[in-house]
Parts: sequence; C-alpha cells; structure tokens
Amino acid sequence: MAPHVGNLSFLSVLNLTLTNLTGPIPAELGRLHRLTYLGLRGNSLSNAIPTTLGNLTRLEILSLGSNQLSGQIPPKMLLYMYNLKKINLLGNDLSGQIPPYLFNNTLSLTYIHFANNSLSGPIPHSVASLFMLEFFSLEFNQLSGLVPQAMYNKSRLQAIWLEKNDNLTGIFPNNQSFNLPMLQFISLSSNKFTGRFPSGLASCQYLQVLDFSANSFVDVVPTWLAKLPRLEVLELGSNKLIGSIPASLSNLTSLSIIDMPYNNLTGEIPPELGLIQELSHLYLGTNQLTGKIPASLGNLSKLSYLALEMNQLSGQVPTALGKNAALNNLDLRYNNLEGNLDFLSALSKCRKLQFLWLGANSFTGVLSGHVGNLSSRLIFFNVGDNKLIGGLPVEISNISSLERLGVENNLLTGPIPESIAMLENLGWLDLSGNDMLGPIPAQMGLLGSLERLSFHANKLSGSIPSSFGNLSLLENIDLSNNQLSSMIPASLFHLDKLITLDISHNYFVGALPVDVSGLRQIYQMDISSNFLIGSIPDSLGQLSMLIYLNLSHNSFKGSIPGPLKKLRSLASLDLSFNNLSGSIPTFLANFTYLTTLNLSFNSLEGQIPEGGVFSNLTLAFGAFAISVYLLFGKKPKGGEDKHFVNANDVIGHQIVSYHELIHATNNFSEGNILGCGSFGKVFKGQLSTGLVVAIKVIDVQLEHAIRTFDAECQVLRMARHRNLIKILNTCSNLDFKALVLQYMPNGSLEMLLHQTKSTVRLGFLERLCIMLDVSMAMDYLHHEYCNLILHCDLKPSNVLFDEEMTAHVADFGIARLILDDNSMTCVSMPGTVGYMAPGMQLAISRYLVQLWNHAP
Repeated sequence: MAPHVGNLSFLSVLNLTLTNLTGPIPAELGRLHRLTYLGLRGNSLSNAIPTTLGNLTRLEILSLGSNQLSGQIPPKMLLYMYNLKKINLLGNDLSGQIPPYLFNNTLSLTYIHFANNSLSGPIPHSVASLFMLEFFSLEFNQLSGLVPQAMYNKSRLQAIWLEKNDNLTGIFPNNQSFNLPMLQFISLSSNKFTGRFPSGLASCQYLQVLDFSANSFVDVVPTWLAKLPRLEVLELGSNKLIGSIPASLSNLTSLSIIDMPYNNLTGEIPPELGLIQELSHLYLGTNQLTGKIPASLGNLSKLSYLALEMNQLSGQVPTALGKNAALNNLDLRYNNLEGNLDFLSALSKCRKLQFLWLGANSFTGVLSGHVGNLSSRLIFFNVGDNKLIGGLPVEISNISSLERLGVENNLLTGPIPESIAMLENLGWLDLSGNDMLGPIPAQMGLLGSLERLSFHANKLSGSIPSSFGNLSLLENIDLSNNQLSSMIPASLFHLDKLITLDISHNYFVGALPVDVSGLRQIYQMDISSNFLIGSIPDSLGQLSMLIYLNLSHNSFKGSIPGPLKKLRSLASLDLSFNNLSGSIPTFLANFTYLTTLNLSFNSLEGQIPEGGVFSNLTLAFGAFAISVYLLFGKKPKGGEDKHFVNANDVIGHQIVSYHELIHATNNFSEGNILGCGSFGKVFKGQLSTGLVVAIKVIDVQLEHAIRTFDAECQVLRMARHRNLIKILNTCSNLDFKALVLQYMPNGSLEMLLHQTKSTVRLGFLERLCIMLDVSMAMDYLHHEYCNLILHCDLKPSNVLFDEEMTAHVADFGIARLILDDNSMTCVSMPGTVGYMAPGMQLAISRYLVQLWNHAP
C-alpha cells in the first residue's frame, strides 16, 4: 500500500476491503484528517497498527479485521476519535492487554469486534461508559478476570460474544441490576463462570442464542427458559447441571439446537421435546438420564443430529426414529439399550444418515442383512460391545461409502465374508473380541484405503494373505490371539506406513524374513508367543523409530544381533523364552529410554552389563529376573531337570480372555463352583481347546485378595515341580483378576480325611505317599528353588489330587518369598486354623526327604 495515499488530504472514505494488500499500514494515513471511513478488512496487511491513526479525529468506522496485524493495540489510538461508531480488529495476531483507557473518549461506539486475536488481561472497565454499545465481541482470545458488571445493564446491547477465552470469571448480578432488553445473542462458553444462571434473562424477549456451555455453572435447567419465545439455540453443555430436563422447553417452537451434554442431568427425556418442530440438533450425551428413548422424537422432521450416548437409557430403540428423514448422526452408545437390531430396517429410510453409533449396549440377536439397506452415505457404523451372535452379513458390502466399521467384542462366530473387500472406502475395520472362525479372506488385499485393522481375540485360522502387502496405507495391524498359522508373509514387512504390528499369540512358524527394514515408520512390534525359529534379523536395527519390541516365547536362536544397538529409542524390549545364546550386549546399557527389559529363559551367559539403564531402579525387577535365570535357570545340559517342565507344554502361548472364561464357566454359574474362600471363588471350566481347568476368580474389591493374586503370580511364575499346582494362565485387568489352574479331579486331602462318603481309602501306604509328595514340594521350595519360599498356609484343604492321586500343594496366596539377602517380599497374613507353621514345614519336609533318599 503506497504511502502517497496520505497526500490525498480531502479524502473522506478509503475502502480497500478484500484487495490482496500486503505489507504494513502506511503511517502517512494519519494525515487524512477528513477521513470518516477506513476499510482495510480482508487483506494480508502485517506489522503493528501505526499510532498515527490516532490523528483521524473525524473517523466513524475503522475496519482492519482479517489481516495479519501484530503487536499491541496502541494505547492512544482512540484517544481523539470522538466520532468513532464502529471498530473491527477481528482475526489478526494482536497481543497484549486491551489498553485500560482505550474507550474513554469514544462514547458513540456501537460496535466492537476484537475476536480471534491473542489479547490477554482483563476487559477494560472503560467499556462500562459506552451506553450506545450494541455489539461486543471479544471471543477467541486469552482474556481473564471478571467481566465488568455494567456489561449486564445496557439498554441497547444486542450481542455479547465472550466465548473461548478460558479464563473469564464471575457471577451474574441480580435482577435489579440485570437489564438487557434488546439482547439477541449471548455466548460465554469455554470460560470459568460460576454460580447460577441469571434469571434476568427471562425478560430478554428478543433472545435467539444462549450459549453458556463449558463453564462451572451449578444449577438446574431453568424453567424460565420457556419464556423466551424467539430462542433458537440453547447450549448449556459441560457444566454442573443437575435435575431433570423441563418439559416446558416444548413451548420454544423456534428452538433448533438443544445442547446439554457433559452434565449430571437425571430423569427421563421428556416426550414433549417431540413437539419442537424446528429442532435439528439434540445433544444430551454424558449425563445420567434414564428411561426409554421417546418415540415422539420420530416426529422431528428436521432433526439431523441426535446424540444420547453415555447415559442409562434402557428399553428398545423406537422404530419411529426411522421417520427422521433428515437424520445425519445417531449416537446411542454406552447405554443399557436392549432387544434386537430390527430397528435398522426402519433406519434404512434415513437416506442422509452418515454416522451410526450403537456400541456398548446390550443388543442381542444377529446383525441381519437389513444392514445392507442403510444409507449409501453411511460413513461410520459401530455396534461393538454388545451381545450379537451369528456372523457379519454379506450385505454389509452394499454400504459402499463406509469408512469405519466396528463390530468388536460381541459373540460373532461366523467367518469374515469375502464381500467385505468391496468396501473400497473402508479405512478402519475392527472385528476383535469375537469367536469368528475361518481364514482371513485373500480379497482383503483390495481394501486400498484401509488404515487400521483389528482382528485380535478371535479364532481365525490359516495364514495372513500375501495380498496384505497391497494395503499401502495400513498403519495399525492387530491379529493377536487367534489360531493363525503358516509362515509370516514377507510382504507384511514392506508396509512403509505401518506404525503398530501385533501378531502375537498365534501359531506362526518358520523364520522371519531377513529384510524387515521396509517398516520404516513402525514404533511397536509384537510377534511374541508363536513358533518362530531362526535368528533375529539384523535388519531390525534399521527400524529407528521402534519403541516397543516383543519377540518372546518363540524359538529364536543365536546371539542378540549387534545392529540392534541402533534402536536407541527403545523403551521396552522382551526377548524372553527363546533359545538365544552368547552374552548380554553391553550396548543395552546405552538405551537411555529403556524402562522394561526381559531376557530371561534363554541360554545367555556372562556378566550383566554395568552402568546406564542397568543401574536404573526402574529396571530393578527386570535385572533381578535376568540374574535369577543366569544363576539358576539355565537349561541343563544332557536333558531336562526332573523338576522343570517346558512352559510351552502347559497351555501354549494363547492368552485366555475374560470372554473365554465366561464361556468356560457358563457365565460363572453356581453349578460350576468348586469352592469359596476369603479371596473369592474357584470355578470349574472347560476352555475352547477342550482342556478342563480350575479358575480362581479374585474379589478385586478386597485388598488382601489382590495381594493373594500378586503373591501367587510371583511365587509360581517360575516354580516348576510335579507336586506343585501349576498356573496355566492368568486374566488380569483393573476390574477382573483370575488364575487359570490345573484341575484336580480327586479333590483335597481335607475332603478325603473328613468325608464319610469318599470312595478313596487312605491306608498307611497312601498316607505315606501323600506325606512324601507334600514333603517333596516343600523341599523344592525351601532348598532347590532359586529363592526360599515359605508357604505360610499349608493345610489339608490346600493339598489337591490329580487323576493318579498325586498330591499337589496349592494356594500360595500368602506365601513369603525370601530373597538372597534374606529380605522378604509379599506382605503376609497369619495362616488359617489347622495350618502347619513354616518352621515345622522346614524340619519335617527335610527329614522325610532325607529318609526317602536313604531308604533301601
């Protein structure tokens, strides 16, 4: 903009709006003393606002919005602009405080628009003197402090926009000092206002927009809202509202938006809301609403957005919702809704539907072919975390626009239909946590838009199709906990956008490809618990972004490759339960981000590296596990130790899911209970493999029960002896903990001793054999295990018998683990009545074992 414009001394109007101007505003404009209108909005003007603009004493309109102006607002810019009526600084990069005396001499101002800048500090009190003010907008800044109370007592004010400042505070004045008779728009959202809603708003008969969302108002939804006949937008979300939704809102016939999520609203959704014919947006999610979804909502012909998620709604979904021809988004997830999905047939009439969320409810039955009749515009469809059975219908392929499909955590058993490959726009596919059978269709290689794929925790078999190499946009793959076999296709390691790869707990065989360097973006790789052989590829060292690497529970051999020293970002490395040999590489000490390291159960030898990560206390347990194994756990030459068994022979590598335990125990039925104790209950169950097991379910509400679980895991994780009960697997999360144990069909010693109806006769020799079995177990724990273990609760009820009447010592819930330095882990409780004290255990077990060893 040429500075010579300042020479046009008789110029009264300068309007250069939207003319692609760049550079600074010339200071010479301050010489245009006759100028009444300066319009430079919508350009790319930069630098600071020149202070010389303060010389434009006749200026009535100053419009500098939507530029790239920076710096502070000049404190004296408006000092002599006595005639100024409108000022627009919207959408710049202005920062600092609004000068406190900026508006002292601008009593004619009707319009202030300073939104979308980086202004900070308080709203100046000089605004209170602007009795002509009609429009006041400071939203999307960083303002803080109290809003001047005088802002709520202006007879001409029509709009107050203060949203998205984050730190504006205060409460509203009482009715006597609240007077905004011309108010049409008020938005205070995303700040820190507190208290109750101002009842004085009830007199604002022209009010159209009321937005108080994302504050800290503590109040009920006021009934006086029904007195605002012109109200179109009501947004009260993310506050601390309590109570019910007033049915009187149905009187607001102009209302198009009701937005009240993230509160503590209770009660039912008023059926009267179905009378608000202009309603297009109803958002009541994340509250505590109960009851059924009113069928009357189907009368809202303009309703395009209906979100009721994360409440306590129950009953069936009304088919009347299918009458909402404008429906675009329907979100009903995380409720207690039930019944089948037949209402999907009614929703097929909603031809504008793009988002359908039905997950985390209690829907039952099958996902029928009706799903294929849903809107051809449907982008997102989720019915995960329900109780659906059957299979995924072939007709799903009819929804050609589908980008995200989630049917996770149901009871599906059918195969993956080949027709799914026709969803060419599919980006996310989640079928995890079901019992789906059969192979992965080779046609899935046609899903060129696929970014996330999760099939974990199913019963899929066969191989990974080599066509997966065609999925060039794939970022996440989770095929873990299935029954997939054969070799891993080399094409899988050419996916250069892959971020996470989890194919653990399957039956993959063979060696890894020599070159895995194609996974340039990968940061998490888990291929543990398979049957892989060969060496760990040197090319893993080229995956420089790798943070998590788990190759455990395979049969890798050879040394730990030296090129792995390049993986300096590793935070977790697990190579345990393989056949690795050689020494522990010293370069591991240089991995400064490493927090988890597990090299146990290999044939590694030599010293543990010193310094670096090995001196970090966060690795104390990992280092302890390594040292224990190196000292005591090496595989003996010339055959297996008689006291040890291969952990892989017990139950394989499969993790047992909570879902499978439910099936195994008939939903933990009373008929499957084997016994009860202070820790919880023990159930008999049959896994999907046919194996009969005992499932010890811990009561997670009891602190001592959690300690029981931890103690048993710690003691028995490496202890192996024919007379010790074996932990076959565990299932553990924040809400559920269980041990999967060997099933002992012949009960306990206590039962045999005290039940008169027992068919087993305990003569002298039988009792001697039992004593020897128990003594062998105790001797192992006391003298042959890597650390001394005291059982602390040895008694007849904790001695169990297998099919051949071999005794097994069980229940290590309060055992004590004595470390080499004689320190003790596992805080214990006193044994129950009838138990044998640890000192007596030590003496008797040692005596009987010696007696047995010296017997003729």
